[in-house]
Amino acid sequence: MPTLEEILWEHRYRFQDPASASQVWTEFLSDTERERLGSLEEQYQNGKTVGIWMRAKEVEHNLAIVQLAYEFGLPTAEYHRLLKKLNHPIPEEPTPVLTPTWNRDRGELWYQGVKVRSVANVLTAKLVVTILDVFEEVGWAERIDDPLTAGPDPERLRSAIKSLNKGLTHLRFLADGTGIGIRWERDESRQTGG
Repeated sequence: MPTLEEILWEHRYRFQDPASASQVWTEFLSDTERERLGSLEEQYQNGKTVGIWMRAKEVEHNLAIVQLAYEFGLPTAEYHRLLKKLNHPIPEEPTPVLTPTWNRDRGELWYQGVKVRSVANVLTAKLVVTILDVFEEVGWAERIDDPLTAGPDPERLRSAIKSLNKGLTHLRFLADGTGIGIRWERDESRQTGG
């Protein structure tokens, strides 16, 4: 059975390359964290991907490795096992709520304790992110006016809603029939996205 140090080294090795560092920088860090750190190139030279994560999240080296491994797909049970070995508390699962919750920094939409949609890159999915930002800002009202710039455009709105529903589970977004509004509703028939 491998030691904790061997497990950590193996995980660390998987994401120390420049491509992984770039992915962490653009997808896993918040705008505030990136601004605080400065440039990706400088941060990468000063400790590669693990160093970037340590400084951004203000955590120690081994915890940074485990958190990064989780971000890169480490199963939750293994993540919790490694946290226990590091004597670090296991994070609580999100509390189920009746309305969705949009975490822009992580690109995740949650509903009743289930992650129902991921946005891989919030910088390129501008229309989807704008809609989710507004719903989050107004506390998930049943309906919002079209928040997309350049005035009402029913075709653009339909296209944005179609993109928003892609890969979405448990919920769906719909045009409100006026050509200038969006609404959301629970849809348990969408268990696997669509």
